[in-house]
Amino acid sequence: MKKLSTIILMSIALLAGACKESSKKMEGDVVIEKNHESKKENNSEYVLNKNAVSFKDKHVMPKLFDAYQMIAQDLVNDDFIEARKHVANLLQSVQDDEDSKWNRLKQVIDSLSTTEDLNSFRVGFLDLSRIMESHLREELTNGEIYKQYCPMAFNNKGAFWFASDEEIMNPYFGDAMLHCGEVRETIKAE
Repeated sequence: MKKLSTIILMSIALLAGACKESSKKMEGDVVIEKNHESKKENNSEYVLNKNAVSFKDKHVMPKLFDAYQMIAQDLVNDDFIEARKHVANLLQSVQDDEDSKWNRLKQVIDSLSTTEDLNSFRVGFLDLSRIMESHLREELTNGEIYKQYCPMAFNNKGAFWFASDEEIMNPYFGDAMLHCGEVRETIKAE
């Protein structure tokens, strides 16, 4: 029994070290709002703070990034049904634009639309994040986008995502490890 207690304590210490959170608050930190219309057991929902960003492309990118952030928020809340609803917004934002630069993104969006469970959707969200990266870097004209990373996602292989706010709200673990991760890079307009 003593060995089991020691193993549990060591596991907790390792998790705490892998996903340390900064206790310092900086100006502009996100305040997590609680929404009482949630379907979660504790009747609350996490709402991501979405800071203003602007893009060269005024038609596709704002809609695309907004839908992306809504999906991230739904994944933070472990809400597969709502996340899947926002895939239609992703598709609509690129569907009307005939530019071939969206072809790979359209494929990933189509794949997300057929996903049948939360874990598979999170894998698709990583694929979406990978494709979005070049578009975000090329198109950003104002504001900052944070490339955030969780080392423990997908059995410690790690995964990243993008947010317009610096506070970590992990879409790969949701409530289980809400603040696990770190900002790896701040993308700014060139």
